[in-house]
Amino acid sequence: MAEQKLIREGVVMSVNDSLMTARVTFEDRDAAVSAEYAILGRGSTSVAADYWLPSVGDTAVCLCAPNGEESGEGWIIGTRYTEQAAPIKAGGRRLTLGNGTTVEMIEDGANITVTGDVNLTATGNISVTGAMIFLNQ
Repeated sequence: MAEQKLIREGVVMSVNDSLMTARVTFEDRDAAVSAEYAILGRGSTSVAADYWLPSVGDTAVCLCAPNGEESGEGWIIGTRYTEQAAPIKAGGRRLTLGNGTTVEMIEDGANITVTGDVNLTATGNISVTGAMIFLNQ
């Protein structure tokens, strides 16, 4: 009987955004391709959700069912940085979206760079406060 590994790393080879699943290639299994693994997130309701999908080529950390060899059941619990895909920088926090938009929290403030248009909608008032406000610079 082959050794069972409940936690495995592999490379994301395809993503199904409508089902929130992805297929992963496992090099330690002779490049075997997984079944459609569910992608775990944080919250999944309209009240609180953090919608996230891995990208093709990401190194995925997967939780495989104990009978995973037969059932193919598993879950992608996240992705991790590698030497080839290192974190952008230590400290702070950065969110990078597929279209190049970034939100970065830095030591002395925040940087937001948007690729494309920005629409801000509020059901109440909008207030902007700052020592100086620069428009169209």
